Amino acid sequence: MLEETSTIDFITIMTPERVRLTHPDPRQLGGTYLGTIPTEARSHVEQFTRDAGPLGARDRPGER
Repeated sequence: MLEETSTIDFITIMTPERVRLTHPDPRQLGGTYLGTIPTEARSHVEQFTRDAGPLGARDRPGER
């Protein structure tokens, strides 16, 4: 699972009708998502640079 191979805590996937298909708490599966959903998609781009660190290659956030 992605959560086991990354630093992500959890991922929740739901249908357009707000029904939860995934959730870290199995009791929430099939339940209705109650939070807010933006009406427009948000754009977000991150840039990283890769260089050699003391322990090997590392990725660093880009300059802002």
